[in-house]
Amino acid sequence: MTNRENYLRTVTFNYPEWIPVSIYMNLASLIRYKHEMEAVMEKYSDFFQNFKPGKIDYSRYGDGTCDIMENDAWGYQWHYRMYGIEGCTINPPLDDWSKLDTYQPPDSNVWLDRGGKRDWESEFLKIENAKNRGDLTSGGLVHGFLFLRLQYLCGFENLMFGMFDEEPKLFDLIDIIDRENLKIVNNYCKAGIDIMNLPEDS
Repeated sequence: MTNRENYLRTVTFNYPEWIPVSIYMNLASLIRYKHEMEAVMEKYSDFFQNFKPGKIDYSRYGDGTCDIMENDAWGYQWHYRMYGIEGCTINPPLDDWSKLDTYQPPDSNVWLDRGGKRDWESEFLKIENAKNRGDLTSGGLVHGFLFLRLQYLCGFENLMFGMFDEEPKLFDLIDIIDRENLKIVNNYCKAGIDIMNLPEDS
């Protein structure tokens, strides 16, 4: 039984041969524990099949702290303070609801949130190649694709007041976000993936 067949049996409660497990070790943990952590990963290589001991140059990360800014296509910035740990968003572009009148969201057919332009042709080819190998295929939205994105765009306090007041522009903004998310979902549906990932916090 292939990994794909086994996974699909698992999620459909159809008697898989084993329970799929994925374990990830983030860069922050590796910087903190270095070769001790690498030894654990090497010992349990079945869970870390793409990891090769010694491939990380820890000297480039110092004590693990950093001060990095990155623009997001939606108009806010990410501020990273530790390597391997997700940053915090700053400078929300819609900290006042009146700004929505002139706000232009990124076209999700064209732009990644972070990382520049999308290349759907390459993505479709990667999915097709995975299918030909018999691999499980997946796609989806970024973590925080709606509720967190509202907070990133509006700022926490402004969003909370908007929810309490049932601000009409809040519902307009939700429609804008839904429209852009749907473009991504439709593209992955077109590609015929096995799994759609929709990660969110509330």
